[in-house]
Order: sequence, then structure tokens, then C-alpha cells
Amino acid sequence: MKSNLNWQSARVAALRDVTPTVREFIITPAHGSAERWAPGAHLMVRLNVAGRLQTRSYSLVGLPEDAAGYRIAVKCLMDGHGGSRAMWQLAVGDSIEVSSPQNHFPLAWLAPATLLVAGGIGITPMVSMAQALVKRGLPVTLLYSARSEAELAFVEP
Repeated sequence: MKSNLNWQSARVAALRDVTPTVREFIITPAHGSAERWAPGAHLMVRLNVAGRLQTRSYSLVGLPEDAAGYRIAVKCLMDGHGGSRAMWQLAVGDSIEVSSPQNHFPLAWLAPATLLVAGGIGITPMVSMAQALVKRGLPVTLLYSARSEAELAFVEP
């Protein structure tokens, strides 16, 4: 599926470690407010990875009306290609470039009931989907697992 990307300057507004290996980022556009997004949408981020400008895709977490900006979560993979490590090196106030929200994973609103299944960092698009379904009073079940209890991101204690 082809994306029509509109890039904009943004800044890291807040950081929060959700698990020992998952960090949440609140990103705000430099000019204006964050665009609304639909459940399942993602944000493209341009960042310097090992001296080269690269693009990474991160699912948006939560509902736009509940957000102070774009909210994403990044799992740091030490044996990955460097994108997550580059994201984890960002600090509050740092400037980055982001796309407008894209959605290649839309939620099926007409289902009589919805079963969402996630593993590990795959919970990120499911959070907004589950919240949107609950908000509309639609039946939803979420199954979620991770390698350990400490790695269950966005699970309330």
C-alpha cells in the first residue's frame, strides 16, 4: 500500500519507561497540533541511525483525543539494525521529523465482536483499538502475552 507522506518537524515532549525494554515517547509537532488518527495507525519517524538518515515506523498508542501529541512506544533491540537504539538516545526537547499518521491496519468496526491478539511490543496498535471499541460500547476481548510479566507493556497493575 502506497503512503502519501507529509513530513513535519516535531520534538520529543516526554519520555516514560513502560517496561525495562519499552520506552514511551510523546511527540509534538513543532507547528500546530497533532493530527487525529484512527485506531491501528502508525507514525513514520526520520532519524539518524549510524550516521545515515533512516525512516522507522511506530504504531500510535491510545486515542487522539486523550493524547497531548503523538504517543508511540519503542522496544530497544540491542541486536537490531540500530533504529530502536537511536530512538532511545533521544531526550526531551530533541527535534525529529515525523510523518502525518498513516493507517494500513484499520479496525473493522462492523464485526459483531472483536478478538485482539498481541505479543510483546505488538500491543501498541491494540491499545488504541481496544480503547476505541470499549468507548463505543462494542464487545472486545484482548489476549496479550510477553516473555515475562515485567515485559507486559501498558498493563495496569
